[in-house]
Amino acid sequence: MSLSEFALIDRTFRKAGAMRADVHLGVGDDAAYCTSPHPGGTVVASIDTLVEGVHFPPLAASFIDIGVLAVTW
Repeated sequence: MSLSEFALIDRTFRKAGAMRADVHLGVGDDAAYCTSPHPGGTVVASIDTLVEGVHFPPLAASFIDIGVLAVTW
């Protein structure tokens, strides 16, 4: 039985919580809310994947198209 994305996140990370003082909201979907290195600032860092056949058609997108999609998503 395979786990869904959110079940895997829950099982692996959520109980650990934010392991660093500068991470205010860590484990969730694809982003973390952190203290900025600049006084009084904050940072939101995000990461995700693009999957062929899910986010773009198989064999139909050039590497340039995929790069643009990754940056502008």
